[in-house]
Amino acid sequence: MSERAAFRFTGRMALALFAAFFGVVFVVNGIFVYFATDTWRGLDTDDAYRKGLAWNDRLARAEVQRALGWRTELVLDGARPALRLADRAGVPLNGLDVTGVARRPVDEHADRPLKMVWQGDGLYRAAAELPERGQWDVRLEVARRDGPPFLIEQRLWLK
Repeated sequence: MSERAAFRFTGRMALALFAAFFGVVFVVNGIFVYFATDTWRGLDTDDAYRKGLAWNDRLARAEVQRALGWRTELVLDGARPALRLADRAGVPLNGLDVTGVARRPVDEHADRPLKMVWQGDGLYRAAAELPERGQWDVRLEVARRDGPPFLIEQRLWLK
């Protein structure tokens, strides 16, 4: 019978295993970095520096808006956003110009402009439906003759 040669673990084998391990780690990390930087640019807000400088102005506008006491109810009517507006006393606000945007938090390319059409009795309904199911961040501006626009921001979920 022949005797099998004993296995010897050499320095070259250790070096090759070490290099192969870290080679795999570098390749996988490179793939992750590529997809992380290529799929989302990392910015949530364009021109964040200037918006930060204007924060006190935004707080002042919010206080003016709170003092108006308007009541808003933004819901989905099927796949169309619908807004009901009333003043402090509950009287419907009619004939106003309401525009805005519906944003997808997961896909900035799916954002849709919204033009709300007055339906009567303080009800405004979007002219177009939201195209996809899921979460939508809706930001509406109600034009006012006597001041800055009234802003409405709300998250909606289209099932």
